[in-house]
Formats: sequence, structure tokens, C-alpha cells
Amino acid sequence: MRKILIISKEPFLDKIPNLMTMIRYFSGKGDFVNIVSIVADEYLTPSFKGMDNVVFNGLRFDDNRRLLPSTVLLFGHLVRMFLRDGGLFNRYDCIIGTGYYGNMIAFFISKLFGIYYVNHCLEYPVFKNFTHEKYGLINAFYNAMVMGKSDLIVTHDDVHIDLMTEKLSIRRSKFMALPNSTTGDLVRRKSESIRNACNIGKDNAVILHSGGLGKWFGSQKLAECTRGWADDNVLVFHTSHLVDDDPYYIKMKQNDYKGRVLFSVKPIPSERLDDFISGADIGIAWYDKSVLGYRCEYMGLAAGKIGNYLKCGIPVITNNFDSLSSYINRYKCGVCVDRLEDVGEAISEIRSKYEEYRDNAFNCYEKVWKPEPYLDSIYEQVFRRRSGN
Repeated sequence: MRKILIISKEPFLDKIPNLMTMIRYFSGKGDFVNIVSIVADEYLTPSFKGMDNVVFNGLRFDDNRRLLPSTVLLFGHLVRMFLRDGGLFNRYDCIIGTGYYGNMIAFFISKLFGIYYVNHCLEYPVFKNFTHEKYGLINAFYNAMVMGKSDLIVTHDDVHIDLMTEKLSIRRSKFMALPNSTTGDLVRRKSESIRNACNIGKDNAVILHSGGLGKWFGSQKLAECTRGWADDNVLVFHTSHLVDDDPYYIKMKQNDYKGRVLFSVKPIPSERLDDFISGADIGIAWYDKSVLGYRCEYMGLAAGKIGNYLKCGIPVITNNFDSLSSYINRYKCGVCVDRLEDVGEAISEIRSKYEEYRDNAFNCYEKVWKPEPYLDSIYEQVFRRRSGN
């Protein structure tokens, strides 16, 4: 039995599709997976029901104890864990970090205790002289050491690999791709979950924006644009975390959208999300370039909500970025638009040829997003040194 340690500072592990996919894949191989992650009330704690070889250690650092940053506290916890368990580090075959600070911690632990280190690159790092974003010593260290000295970097697709090899001068052979999607069969059955949860009649088309809610996704402007949509279209914002105290959400709720906008603010565990999403008719994945910059322009297969939509046969409306339009237009599984004001027209286009778009969505998922073909290659790359290859 191989033993794998996963470190995450971010409390939303359940909302990182391809990392959850890797964990379930390792479990299916019979490996032991120890996950150490910070947890927070607004995010769901991931469930690994039926996976006895997966242990989740959720840590809370109460405010009244936080004399040190949570990153330092998490690092200290891990060092104590290794020292307390005397020799346990010798039995870990691999350590995986995710997120900026999770990877920073994983890098130091791997060097301290001699463990093979996999950098799960969830988001782009800050690049020097690429945007107006501040680039400091910690960014330079992260790029040169945490990225450059990792044993393997798992990221979402060739778009990410191409940009990072160019900007960081890291050899391409260090990277492997894994789309930000979940394992499992296509979801062809239309569920009633979303209609029941939001009390939406059968005569309305459900236009779903799943995941985040905020300025990064132009949520307020998207909601305002519904005034120009056909009367039978209903926009549903489903949030992946609790937003009851979020000022952005509170402000949005105060507006009158004439029944065209609904909010689903009870998070759903990842293992049940497919059922919920499958009841929608069209999925929206919008990213505000003025806020996110290159991180959305070079999004590619990192857009987990797009993968989730396509898996459920839900045609997609998204930004007209090359990294997205390259496969959306090729497979004709949705419409890419330049402005949020164009979404209403895109909805009409999809609804006029709905079954064709739906079939194409399934096909795109199978050909582009399905993670299973990538997993065996990653596994072999990580563990081949153990098998003597």
C-alpha cells in the first residue's frame, strides 16, 4: 500500500474537482491518503464515505489563538505530526500540495523529510513583468523553488503548461495535465432537484450560474442583463459556499429582478452536485477580465463549472477567450460571447437547437474533459521510481 499526504491551506477542498478526482483514484488503487486541510464554516467538509483508506484531518485555528498566521500554524502542525509519529515520514511515498500556501508548506516538508513532491497547481502564480500585479520576493521564491524544484507539477491543460513553461522557464517534462473535472459516467437523466429547490415551473428554462458569486464573475451585471431576456428564462445563482453574510450577495438580494433571478445558497456536496446541475438547461461560466486578468483569459480546462455542465449535457455560455472558445466552438457545445449583454441572444440560439447542443456537450466532455485517460499516466509518473522503472 502506497501512502500519500495531501496538504491544503484553503478550506474548499470539496470544490477542487480534479484534486478530489485524484484522491478518489488513489483510494481506488488501494493507497492510503492522509489529507491535512484547514476547514471553515462557510465551506463544506469533503466526504469520503466508503473510502476507509482516506483520512481527512480538518484543522480550525480559532481567532483568539491566532498569534501567528494560519500558514505558520499549519506548517507547525505538520512538523509536529511527523515528529510525533516517529519515522512516519519514511513511509510516505508522495506529498501533494494544493494552492499557493499549501504548496509552499508541502515544498518545505518534502525537503525536510525527503519526500517526492507533487505541486497541484490550482491557479497561476504571479508572473514577473506580465501584468501590473505586484511581484515581490515571495513570488520569486515560489516560482523558482516551489514550482521550479518540485518533482512534478499537475495542472489543468496545455494552456496552463504553455504559459508556465514560457514565463517560469521550467522544462515541459515536469508538467502533467489533468482537467478540472470529476470522475464518473455522463449524467444523461434530467433531475428535478434544481427546479424543486428553487420552485421553478416546467415552462421555464433554467439558466444556471454555478459556483462563485461576486465581482470576479460579474454576477451583479449578469443579473441586471436578465431584463433583456425572454420572459420564460430564469437565472439561478447556485453558490458553492455559504454567502448569507457576504455584502455582495446581500446587496444583490435587495434588487428587484421581477422574478427572473433566483438564488440557491445552500452548498451541495461534490458527490451530489451532478444531480443538481443536470436539471438546468443552460450553464453560464462568466469571468471578469478587468478583475481576474490573465487568470481568466488563459482559463482553459481550469473552469470546473464548465466541465460539470458538459458532463451533464448542459450547453455552455462563456467568455470569448481563445482558451475557452477553442473547444466550445470546435465541438459546438455552447456559445462564446464578448459581452454579458449578448448572453440573452446566446440563450435563444442554444434553445433553437437544444438537442444538438446537448449532444455536443456530452461529446465535448468525453473527448476533452474526461479525467480518466490522464490519471493512469500521472500515477505511473509519480510512482514509477518505486516500481524500479
